[in-house]
Amino acid sequence: MQAATISIDDSAAHTLDGAMRDLIRLRNIEIAIQGIALAVLAWGLHYPIHLPPLALTLVALGLWNLWSWWRLKSGLPGGPGLFFARMLPDIAALTIVFYHTGGATNPFVWIYLFPLVITATALPRRHAWMMVALTVACYSLLMFWYIPLPGSHMGHQMSGFNLHIQGMWLGFVLSAVLFAYFIGRLANSLRERDRALALAREKALQNERVVALGALAAGAAHELGTPLATIALLTEEIGEDYPASGHPGLHEQLQLIAQQVQRCKTSLSVLSASSNNEMQAHSGRIMPANAFLDQLTLAWRRRRPAAHLHVRTPRGTNGARLLADETLRQAIGNVLDNAADASPEDIELHAHCEPRKLRLTIADRGPGGLRAGASETNPQGLGLGLFLAYTTIQRLGGEVLLHERDGGGTLTEIHIPLAENHD
Repeated sequence: MQAATISIDDSAAHTLDGAMRDLIRLRNIEIAIQGIALAVLAWGLHYPIHLPPLALTLVALGLWNLWSWWRLKSGLPGGPGLFFARMLPDIAALTIVFYHTGGATNPFVWIYLFPLVITATALPRRHAWMMVALTVACYSLLMFWYIPLPGSHMGHQMSGFNLHIQGMWLGFVLSAVLFAYFIGRLANSLRERDRALALAREKALQNERVVALGALAAGAAHELGTPLATIALLTEEIGEDYPASGHPGLHEQLQLIAQQVQRCKTSLSVLSASSNNEMQAHSGRIMPANAFLDQLTLAWRRRRPAAHLHVRTPRGTNGARLLADETLRQAIGNVLDNAADASPEDIELHAHCEPRKLRLTIADRGPGGLRAGASETNPQGLGLGLFLAYTTIQRLGGEVLLHERDGGGTLTEIHIPLAENHD
């Protein structure tokens, strides 16, 4: 689950980085075209324009583009808000240029649509509508405050040219709204598709690992049968050779060995039943949530007698029922085992029934918690318990969430869907 989340977040960050690269390239083209146009007008055609503020604006925009390129190459963190903020200098530069070149009478004022299209494509909808408001506001101000170009229409307030300018403004507003709406919807659909594909890839990889583990488990079950039978036989023979009256401590240890052997045999029998499609005898039964938790915690305490588990179950919700899957018991047991390995003296299990799900919270005080896995809290473990818990609970329609616990340790939330009550 965490791997899928990280992968999706990385994909979104990669998309924003690609959009930033496109913005930098487009800004370079914009600076080059405007620089050439200013040079031709000022020195080629000797057109009387306000060259110093325009040249200074292009230089500032170029420096801003260099800083954006450096930040992108440095791999510094960013997000949609920062991306939107990086586009504000482009709007400011366009506004300054249009102010000195005729304002709304400039035939190229429609270029305001470029930042809007980029925003609607790369960022969430709220940013696109913010860009619509910003560009329309700048365009509207340029209708009243600007420096007319020499030889342009002066005093056109009472002429037909005024109607033309107003029509251009209205066309821009409609275009901006339509672009933000339709391009935003299209971009959102593409982002949702990418997210679904990323989830599908992660699930496929997860399923491949589960299948591989299943094949290994089947082989291990076949190979462990004979050693377990040998251990059980030797345990009985040692018990007969050394009577309990003379060796009480030895018999306690032998009894513990016999219990662990029986536990292994039970697990192998369940695995064998699953491979032979006999798992229906162990799962698929709908039962009250309280009864399920009572059986689960009782069996777990027998397996881990040295661990101290404090349980708080929803006694007042007898109507809640769930699918008592054997794999679900194993998954929750694996999480409890990891918590016991992290802090055997302090484990808490809180259960709360919500309208459609059972929420279990398992808390420990371990130094590394469940995040550490086999490498820190349980060096002898294989590091598969938590992975199998994730996979099993996801298959049943639930989820597993990890949180840091106040004061140290880990909080593990397990959400299990409840069965519908048809009574």
